[in-house]
Amino acid sequence: MARSIMISHEDIKARCNMLLGAMLASNDNLASKWWNTPNKHWNNEQPENIFTDNPWEVYEYLLQFADSGGW
Repeated sequence: MARSIMISHEDIKARCNMLLGAMLASNDNLASKWWNTPNKHWNNEQPENIFTDNPWEVYEYLLQFADSGGW
């Protein structure tokens, strides 16, 4: 994905949370749990930790997962 414009971490996080809301039936508790639960995709790192270093990686993962219908 080409990223030629600057988007704040807060905006990327909001977009991630919108995707999580759609996938988790707008359940904030499950979304919060997702951010803080080890994820096999990142060798059991928590998505929150990955987001801190590379927010686009988490956003693109969620986009890909949502697009595949894997939820």
